[in-house]
Order: sequence, then C-alpha cells, then structure tokens
Amino acid sequence: MNPSLKFEGAKEMEAALLELNGVAATNVVRKALTEALEPVAASARGRVPVDEGKTQRSIGVGTRLMKRQKRLNQPIVSHKGVEAYVGAGLVGGKFDGRAAHLIEFGTVHMRPRPFMRPAWLSNLNIVFNGLAKTMGEELAKAAKRAARKALKAGRS
Repeated sequence: MNPSLKFEGAKEMEAALLELNGVAATNVVRKALTEALEPVAASARGRVPVDEGKTQRSIGVGTRLMKRQKRLNQPIVSHKGVEAYVGAGLVGGKFDGRAAHLIEFGTVHMRPRPFMRPAWLSNLNIVFNGLAKTMGEELAKAAKRAARKALKAGRS
C-alpha cells in the first residue's frame, strides 16, 4: 500500500516561516509536528498487544531521541531542521518500550504483531491535515506576536 498525498500551500507556509525569526519558526514547526503526530500515537496505543501495559504507556510523540536511537536514526532531510518522532520511548525517565520492536517485527519464536505501521498508515491523512491546520494557526499567532513585538519596540 503506497499512499499518495498532495500537500498544497507548502511554498506559502515556507515563506511565512522565513519571515519569522529562527526561534519562533522552530517553535511553530515543533508544535505543529507534535500535535499532528498525536493521533498516530493514540492509534498505536490502541493497537499494541497489552501484557503489563509498559509498551502501551511508553508510546508517545517527542522531538528528541535517546543516544542509541540517535546513532540509528537516518534523517529524511540532510540539513539541520525540526524533527518529531512517534513511537515507544521514555516514560517517567525510564525506558519502558524495550520490547516494542520485537512486538512490531516479531522474532524467531514470535510472529510479528505490527501496531506502529498500521497506526501510521491509517492516520496519514489526519496527520497531514492536522499539520496544515496547526501550522496555519500557529503561523497566524506567531505573526501577531511578532507584530506586537515590533510595535512595542517602535514605541521605546
């Protein structure tokens, strides 16, 4: 199954992001990504087989990886940008998702029981629609903040 997506307005969003300062633009993108990926995490939590619930509790959205994950990560883009991740990870400072990959892909002794990939594929349109909506809202808020800041600086 190869989903096809059409993302309209990307050039306009990029132009609006470039008008903001670096920190504001990064915050807009980070918030939009984390909010857009939350439906995937919720879907994965509902799909994962539950024994003690550790893997289920460990599924979330974040913008940082653990050291081992950083070593294995192959970024989609080659330049330094904002990335967000959804999957099993840290819960309360302790890694409880250590069996997630074994459940997803299986082992010699256990059949695969995928939960992340189906969650991603079933929520693809929701993710991109949510990303576009949140980006638009956050860009509008950031532009208003920048205008207020410029007005305030002009008075001083």
